[in-house]
Amino acid sequence: MKNPVFHGRSKHIDTRYQFIRECVESGQIVIEFIRTEEQRADALTKGLPTAKLATAWHLLGVRNLGPRQD
Repeated sequence: MKNPVFHGRSKHIDTRYQFIRECVESGQIVIEFIRTEEQRADALTKGLPTAKLATAWHLLGVRNLGPRQD
């Protein structure tokens, strides 16, 4: 995001998506580094081992409500 160098593999990106870059440059959006262990979206986008999946669920606020009682 911070590197303004044009790469051939990014040619397909439409100029309207440069809006995000402009927001970052103007300070309207702050980009922060998030360690892999703290990535919440991983539970929704990757197949994770059980331990990592449980951690991701915790980060997302997912809880087990117990067995369903009808």
